[in-house]
Amino acid sequence: LVRHAIADYRGWTVADAVEVGLFSFAKFLMWKDLESHAEALRASPLVGHLMRNDGTSPAFADSSAMDRPEDLDARRHPSKTYAPLSADSTQLAAVFAGAERHTFVLEGPPGTGKSQTIANLIAHALGMGRTVLFVAEKRAALEVVHRRLSQIGLGDFILELHSNKASKIDVLKQMAA
Repeated sequence: LVRHAIADYRGWTVADAVEVGLFSFAKFLMWKDLESHAEALRASPLVGHLMRNDGTSPAFADSSAMDRPEDLDARRHPSKTYAPLSADSTQLAAVFAGAERHTFVLEGPPGTGKSQTIANLIAHALGMGRTVLFVAEKRAALEVVHRRLSQIGLGDFILELHSNKASKIDVLKQMAA
């Protein structure tokens, strides 16, 4: 029927073939989750700003309120700094900015200490009695930060949910531990 229906169409053919593929619906599920929680997400100041930012809205926050790396020695006391991994002043400025709930982007080429800064940021937040949700697109980034935190004795504070092999029982065992 299809061959007959397209017979007069130039360049159209019917091929006798079968193709098998593996399809991931992970992004679809994420989209579905976002769609069903859109109103709650819009209630977040940051997410709401990103959703309605058409280029004309004002910047989300004034970054001038964040510590400048050159001012850290005068403004921050080491006894109130929970950064167990080595860090330069720009990395520490990011740690303090995160602790004060500033919104910022931490960026840099490979090998510049982003994972180490994130691990320090998480350690500092834990030292302040806070909880942290660390999300990354790539599993390798999660594993590097996990390894760094485990090496400094904070592995027991991590609840791993990123593995597709993580089962409900594994999560419950981690919570029990």
